[in-house]
Amino acid sequence: MKNIIRFCSGILFLIIGIWFWNTHYLSIDQLKNGKKAFTRQDYPNAIKFLTISAEKGNAEAEYYMGIINERGLGTSKNFVESMKWYLRSSAQGYSYASREIGLHYHFGEGVSRNKQEEMNWFLKAAEQGNLLAETELGWIYLRGTLVSKNVIEGVKWFRKAADQGDSNAEYQLAHFYEIGEGVNQDQQEALKWYKKSAGHGNERAQDRLGYKNIGTYFNFYIQPILTSFIKLKMKLFPK
Repeated sequence: MKNIIRFCSGILFLIIGIWFWNTHYLSIDQLKNGKKAFTRQDYPNAIKFLTISAEKGNAEAEYYMGIINERGLGTSKNFVESMKWYLRSSAQGYSYASREIGLHYHFGEGVSRNKQEEMNWFLKAAEQGNLLAETELGWIYLRGTLVSKNVIEGVKWFRKAADQGDSNAEYQLAHFYEIGEGVNQDQQEALKWYKKSAGHGNERAQDRLGYKNIGTYFNFYIQPILTSFIKLKMKLFPK
């Protein structure tokens, strides 16, 4: 009896192993082939490989199938089908899919336009760590487009994107510190973020740090020295 149980257990583990290999590793291979075909704009093969991977539950493949149906690449545009794949991908935590769902609600593609749903999906994408969604939420709160204006909340989302190295968010955060909007005014902190943004290739930040800009030169280089000098003088020669 024990031998029969061991034999059956072995068969069961073998079946599970084959199933896992088939659903996981084969899915990854199909995803790789599908992405290569997608990159070279061979959409018939992209659809072939990505469909196999997506139907096995690969979140990235599901996202690509959403793009294919949304843009009509190698097939007719189908926003309803696109939403189906994005929803499946988002349910697995794929942030790019969540953001695309928000855009569908923004433009009314495959669904009715709905600002609340748009906001909910942008928020979900941002909470999943999507850089673009974090920056978009920053602007939404800063401008008060989908929700009431809330500069502090806007700064929070710009900071999250800046912490991930987004040069535009870094520039915006530097600007907040420079003018004291949503944060305490701090020229040194502004300079730090302008430098980070410039280092990531942001041309606006590079221009902002240009020595030909007398206002910038004074704010970031002369004013801190003067402030330190005044504090030292008051400390050494109190009234």
